Amino acid sequence: MLPKILLLVIILLITVVSLNNYSRSESLEFIIYSHNIRFPAASYKRSTKELPWSNRKGGVIGAIESNTSNYSSLIGLQETTHSQLTDIIDGLNQESPSWSYLGVGRDDGVKKGEYSPIIYNKNQWKVLNDTSVWLSLTPHKPSRYPSANKNRIVTLGIFRHLKTGKTVNYLNTHLDHKSKDARKYSAHLLLDLINSIPNDYPTFLSGDFNSIESDEPYRILSKKLNDTSKVSSKLIGSDLNTFSGFGNKKRYNIDFIWYSGKDKCIPVSHSVVDNYMDNGYRYSDHRPIFTKFIVD
Repeated sequence: MLPKILLLVIILLITVVSLNNYSRSESLEFIIYSHNIRFPAASYKRSTKELPWSNRKGGVIGAIESNTSNYSSLIGLQETTHSQLTDIIDGLNQESPSWSYLGVGRDDGVKKGEYSPIIYNKNQWKVLNDTSVWLSLTPHKPSRYPSANKNRIVTLGIFRHLKTGKTVNYLNTHLDHKSKDARKYSAHLLLDLINSIPNDYPTFLSGDFNSIESDEPYRILSKKLNDTSKVSSKLIGSDLNTFSGFGNKKRYNIDFIWYSGKDKCIPVSHSVVDNYMDNGYRYSDHRPIFTKFIVD
């Protein structure tokens, strides 16, 4: 599988020289935040108790703001269309006009189809690399794995924290909801992608993996990565499952935050956030999760 991501290695090598000579003295305390926000379903496709996006977006934006405002943060979203992404960036920029994103639409590599974007604050982070890879046999062009229901994508960013000089690698993704084979292949591809990054900085992976802990993709990833819901010093909301439905579906944990670079990185706390709005409806069928880290 490695030859298929050779192009990525070449692209990433461009950043290595600037990374190697940068000061890394001050510790970085920051948050990885992940949330499947639910695409803006047409009225005839909406679940019972599911409100239209126009009534949900305030809850999604408010949750991001309230849970990340005290720390530098990197935010990974799933099931995000371009119009939703625009709404979220516009909403965040009302408080601090410095938010931007990495990522492309999975259907055409531009704006069509769902994104797995990474949102960041330009006053906190400098982007050193921005790469999109499809979870398929042809990872450098819009495509899907043969048995997958949809095109699936992973967004990779290399970020330098402006205040501390610390550098981190962050990947955000959403695995296929239909095909077990596609999810298994994607898990292997994600590890190959992580292994190909030509630096030794801490690496973080978030997303909706459409896999519970007993499924093979989880087991594949757990051989090389750490699940923050298992190893964080403090767990908040651990009684809540990450998939909630809109109140009428089975509940389970399929959203995770992973990390490597154990000797340089401490997961201080892992949180699951409830997704109820004041009107009693949910702003997504998934609950947000976030982990606070210290990187030395």
